[in-house]
Amino acid sequence: MAKALKWLIWLLVLLAVTLVVAAGAALVLVEPEDWRDRIERAASRALDRELRLRGPIELSVFPWLGFEVGDVRLGNPRGFPQAPPVLEAKRMELRVQLLPLLRREVRLGTVRLEGVRLHLLRLRDGRSNFEHFGRDADGGIPEGGRRAGGEARVTGRRPAVAAFALGGLVVREAEIAYEDRRAGRSARIAPFTLELGALRPGAAVPVRLEAGFALGPPAALRGRVRLAGTLRPDPGGAHAVDGLRAELRLEPGGGVPPAGLTLTVEGGGRAEPSKDRIVLEPVRLELAGLEARLAEGRIERLSKGPRLVAGLAVPAADLRAALAALGLEPPETADLEALTRVGLEARLWASAQAVELKGLVLTLDGTRLAGEAAVRGLDGRRPKYLADLQADRLDLDRYLPPPREAGRGGGAAAGPAGAASGAALLPVEVLRALRADVRLRVGELKAGGLRSRDVRLALEAEGGRIRLHPATARLYGGRYRGDVRIDARGREPVVRLDERLEGVRLGPLLRDLAGLDRLTGTGTVRARLSARGSDPMALRRTLAGEVALALRDGAVRGVNLAALAREAQALLRGEPVPAAAGPDETDFTEITATARIRAGLLRNEDLLGKSPFLRVTGKGTVDLVRERLDYRLTAMVVSTAKGQGGEGLEDLEGVPIPLRLEGPLAAPKVRLDAKALLTERQKRRLEKKKKKLEEKLRRRLEKELGEELGRGLEERLKGLFR
Repeated sequence: MAKALKWLIWLLVLLAVTLVVAAGAALVLVEPEDWRDRIERAASRALDRELRLRGPIELSVFPWLGFEVGDVRLGNPRGFPQAPPVLEAKRMELRVQLLPLLRREVRLGTVRLEGVRLHLLRLRDGRSNFEHFGRDADGGIPEGGRRAGGEARVTGRRPAVAAFALGGLVVREAEIAYEDRRAGRSARIAPFTLELGALRPGAAVPVRLEAGFALGPPAALRGRVRLAGTLRPDPGGAHAVDGLRAELRLEPGGGVPPAGLTLTVEGGGRAEPSKDRIVLEPVRLELAGLEARLAEGRIERLSKGPRLVAGLAVPAADLRAALAALGLEPPETADLEALTRVGLEARLWASAQAVELKGLVLTLDGTRLAGEAAVRGLDGRRPKYLADLQADRLDLDRYLPPPREAGRGGGAAAGPAGAASGAALLPVEVLRALRADVRLRVGELKAGGLRSRDVRLALEAEGGRIRLHPATARLYGGRYRGDVRIDARGREPVVRLDERLEGVRLGPLLRDLAGLDRLTGTGTVRARLSARGSDPMALRRTLAGEVALALRDGAVRGVNLAALAREAQALLRGEPVPAAAGPDETDFTEITATARIRAGLLRNEDLLGKSPFLRVTGKGTVDLVRERLDYRLTAMVVSTAKGQGGEGLEDLEGVPIPLRLEGPLAAPKVRLDAKALLTERQKRRLEKKKKKLEEKLRRRLEKELGEELGRGLEERLKGLFR
């Protein structure tokens, strides 16, 4: 639109000078009835395209050489395909002072144009109807003169003008239509109103502009723009604008929010042609209650591709209120006060290819992020995002949706069904197009309920491959190290994890992560896993890999193995089951296990647990899809049955106590397997009877047959007993 406005002003001034000079020549050289044809021929020669004046013509001579005409049409260049004329105007009024012309000074009065229609067209072969006016290549104003027969003579030389002044320019009810068939773009500016004050060297020129516009492909935008300010022209090209106030209003649609957008700009600037730049005065921008300020700004490299360089400051503001003002629903967050204080300071570099922020300080509610960020490759299909940021503290849970009714650790009820109905976890198309190199350091981080510190994250993404590595943190007295990879190149994304937790306090970790209070102690966990899919259920169903854990010096709450041992003892003695005594938990000194996962099913064959008076072994499965586990455990009383609840169980020493651990992951139950216990007791009784019978038979055989013969027969009988 700016280019079209500049072209319009240039064309109107050119047309004004040409018509006035032609009209002046006609007044002197021809009879009044011949004015129209003479003016048309002179102006057509000067502009190198056909000019038609179809309305009435009014001319005046002194002290102003005046020219007023209606229904003006300026055609397209010769050889241009049939198209609407480049310019149409219902009325044009032009005046120039006569006496200054004798001093080679052109002093125009206010140029008035009404009902102007510009049809600007660029063809697929690059030709346009708005370039190369006049016979000279650069569109200069040819000189008017005389030729035989009284016609105005036009040459290719520039007029020698000592001074030029314009009393003003008023354009009303104008319309500009632009079509670029080569680039597939179009635009329409209407209605268009422009008012310029007197244009004299060194004098301030008030400017006012109002226009509606509609942009075609590739972006479909509609709106209005209002602009007012003071222009200070300079013969050397160092033009300046003071007191600029512009308002841009975009209507809803084409990606514009439902309430539309209104952008207000206030400021000014000056051109510095020798340095190929424009220096900006402090500029203020406002959008939906959000304010931005540009200081020490400049637009440089004007001839090579403009770039904006400025100090950017966005005072802290309520982002939720700004979104509501635009007719957008603020994001659903667990904390309703989130996003109510957002501000920014940085040094800005912005061009058509890239945007860079250096010395960045971002205020996000109670968080302060500092560093630098950039987006490069904006002129291509896949921009690249770069950042190196450091935050003092960050609570991501404030910005996530509030927990649903099922709450944290919802078990099976909240697991498969909730996951299956949830939105896609991995935005595949976004991941495939993502190009990024991001480094983030956080002093204190809260995410997913977990609290960590000294967090270090590095994200790299290119060509559908995403890697989060290294990823380290200190949490709950231990350390985390991780390497997360996503390959989104195929039909389904593939996720690979290599993670390790070392020396973490299990109690507070599980409470913060899942709201569970069933396990305490210190743990180390190593996991190497892979999965395929873009939603939680698909990832669970395809999960595979290996897991190893080692827990030290803690307790399992909700499980009283001493009470279960006494229940076993009572069952073996045929006595009533005693009431449980002591805390409903079991201390342990060590728990270790390794497991393999295939298709979302974890299998463990080597569970080993040690407590002050028990040893527990077991094996079982964990169905991660259904979120249920099923374990068979065997507890054995150690030789010194002392410690938590171990007193009085000495007669169970060496007796295996079978247990079943099963149920939902969030709340499994441990019970005594009475059937297995009684079966084991019966087996032991039979074994004792067999040994007694064998010993009795051996002694009898030795007595009756002698020691040597008795031993041989004894071996044969042992085989029989087996």
